[in-house]
Amino acid sequence: MMNKVAIKNNAISLGIFILISIALFYPQIQGKQYRSGDNLEYTAKSEELRQLNKELGRRVLWADAIFSGMPAYFVHLPYTGNVLKGINDIIVFTIGRPIGLFLLGLIIVFLCLKAIGVSHWMATIGALAAVITTNNFILYSAGHMSKIMTVFYIPFLLSGTILLFRKRIFYGFLLFSVGAVMTIMANHPQMIYYFALVLIPYFAYETFRYIKAKEWITPVKIYGLLVLGVTLGVLGNMSRIWTTIEYTNASTRGGSVLKEVASTNSEKGLGWDYAMQWSNGIVDIIPSLIPGAAGGANQEPVPEGSQLETLLKQNNSPKQNGRYLGPLYWGKLPFTSGPIYFGAALLWMVVFGFKYLENQYKWLFGGAILLTILLSMGKNAAFLNHFLFNYFPKFNNFRAPNSALSILPMFLAYAGVMGLDKYKEEFQSLKNKTVPKYFWISIIVLAGFCLIIAVLGTSLFSFEGANADTYAQQNVLNIIVEARQILLKQDSMRSFMFVLLAALPFWIYFTKKINYQIATAILGVVLMLDAIPIGFRYFNKDNFRTERSIESVFAPRPVDQDILSRENNRETYRVLDYSVNTMNTNMTSFHHNTIGGYHALKMSRYQDILNGYIAKNSPEVLNMLNTKYIIGQDGKLNVNTNANGVAWFVSNAEYVDSPDAEYLALESLQTKETAVVNAVDFGDVTGNKTTFSKGQVVPLQLVPDDLIYETENDDEGLLVLSELWYDGPGWKAYVDGQEVPLIRTNFALRALVVPAGKHQVSLQFKPQSYLMGERIALIVSLLLTLGLIYFIGKEYFGLFARTKSSSK
Repeated sequence: MMNKVAIKNNAISLGIFILISIALFYPQIQGKQYRSGDNLEYTAKSEELRQLNKELGRRVLWADAIFSGMPAYFVHLPYTGNVLKGINDIIVFTIGRPIGLFLLGLIIVFLCLKAIGVSHWMATIGALAAVITTNNFILYSAGHMSKIMTVFYIPFLLSGTILLFRKRIFYGFLLFSVGAVMTIMANHPQMIYYFALVLIPYFAYETFRYIKAKEWITPVKIYGLLVLGVTLGVLGNMSRIWTTIEYTNASTRGGSVLKEVASTNSEKGLGWDYAMQWSNGIVDIIPSLIPGAAGGANQEPVPEGSQLETLLKQNNSPKQNGRYLGPLYWGKLPFTSGPIYFGAALLWMVVFGFKYLENQYKWLFGGAILLTILLSMGKNAAFLNHFLFNYFPKFNNFRAPNSALSILPMFLAYAGVMGLDKYKEEFQSLKNKTVPKYFWISIIVLAGFCLIIAVLGTSLFSFEGANADTYAQQNVLNIIVEARQILLKQDSMRSFMFVLLAALPFWIYFTKKINYQIATAILGVVLMLDAIPIGFRYFNKDNFRTERSIESVFAPRPVDQDILSRENNRETYRVLDYSVNTMNTNMTSFHHNTIGGYHALKMSRYQDILNGYIAKNSPEVLNMLNTKYIIGQDGKLNVNTNANGVAWFVSNAEYVDSPDAEYLALESLQTKETAVVNAVDFGDVTGNKTTFSKGQVVPLQLVPDDLIYETENDDEGLLVLSELWYDGPGWKAYVDGQEVPLIRTNFALRALVVPAGKHQVSLQFKPQSYLMGERIALIVSLLLTLGLIYFIGKEYFGLFARTKSSSK
């Protein structure tokens, strides 16, 4: 039987979430789309595959648009086996982003807080506090969708873990497993890794607690279920996990195959200095309470009335959201788009509520707070991070340690609402209901700190930052420092005020003038008044554009039109564009297959080629990659008539015995006539022949994952393709339908031996990791989806409950 009160309250909370999401992002209702850098880059690199998928009615598994070709896994590949992802897409993409995305996050946190027993209205404001945060606004503005999605799905993992240790085995396991599936689907392993790390203190305490109670078997069962939940998470994303593992080993994260002349990282993982560039200093932690303490962002809204504002006004500088922007950030990061401000109101909830949490949750949330801060400090907390970097598996694959703070608002929201709920229980049981002493202590600690920074902050910090010498030479350092000091004072007093405002409704509640629900509602309003204005400092509403305006970004330039007028198929040529930052943008790839691009995970062999040869404009390497067009820095088109084409027969094979020798041979190789072959790996395939027949090759089909050529030659030939060799599995070659071995030539290209005569040669990319993985994901995710529907129906709507008559 349905619980009408529960349905009504849930409907009210859902209505609140919908209204707030619409109010925050109302331009979306007007039909506008948010333009962010990473979204534009994604659109550009995926255009080739989106058009091919539409034209062919299937998913193309290899992409040629960027970096001369790579698996489609990290370019544009729908993973449709995961049924739970389909539910995600119904909300996010049917409603549209950002409204659909933030609404989904609010619903997830709300459901997960209620699952662990948080009162209804406290769960409602807890969801708002966890999702409507400055960092999420910044992440969305930058287009970091995978990170936001991972953070939004972490509550399933957190609530599931809590329920398991409460011995609510079925629901705990179900929520944790769903969380494992969805966080892995969201595809930001770094956030999942950090989440697992910060649970270690909680696991240690709970294990000790059960062992002390002589319940040895309980933690063993729970850890077994956690492992099983992670396994289901992997199986529910089998196609993504399997392909990622294969590709990572072939990427820069897997290390270079070169030993003596490696120009990229020759070790697996990242180097310490590179990985730790974005390490918070102590001054970067203060903005979690006082947003402008370290200057906010590199381009921060300048305080009104400051000398810097006057200077910017005189120079007719551009505005964002009606405010001039200036270089106010002076912390320890190379640069930043804004602080990870948790909210003064939320931090008061945590400080006050923390005292009343049960011990295990003090370890859970206290450990999470401490460890995420230390993780975010990277090299500035080397005593911990150097140990993790050297000894914890895969930790050295992650960079930007400051991003660890992205998961902390979720923990803080949980700690705050659970602590306040716990104190409510304690308060109601008291005979003498007075304002608790700790209430005043929590206010004095936080508000007092803000007041001290407001009064003494200008004498505590230098405010100069990394570019002080440059600004001094320009005679603007003092003006910039003054603006930074004003921002510090203003935001310190602002946080001081919000600590008081957050505490006020509970002081009134303690004096019995309002009930707990009203106090909670007022606190929710204060949380939003605190969080939203700071978030909008870094969320540029001007980036909402009409669809026509966004499409105009991809309009072909005159030089693009020139190339397109010469070519009928983008698969028959590549472009090297020096008019843009060619190794850090995908924009040219919207129209053409390019030598460059923008992606964190390039293939290792190609990175070596980029650094050692393309960076030096090696003509023969550019020729073998079929670089038919080169756009100069002046935007003018240069046609390379020496490009080798999509495929060609070579006369000679030169044999070497190591990857380093393959690589070095490119320095003097005439790629149209000679191919370099590693005799150790492929000598038995070619029979170590040094001369081959040159024949004719005509491309019949150039779908990136399904290539077909017609060849004709008098004797056995060595056919070289301007297609990159992939060190992972999936590519197969056929001559007249019979499979033949593929050969790696020229360190990074595919080739094969073709017998004399006229033949049809085809190459197909059919990785079992994707094809089989999709089937496994479908089965696992479907079972979990049914379980989740049962859980939500029973717990939140009173469905599936047994009636009295049926229970007899």
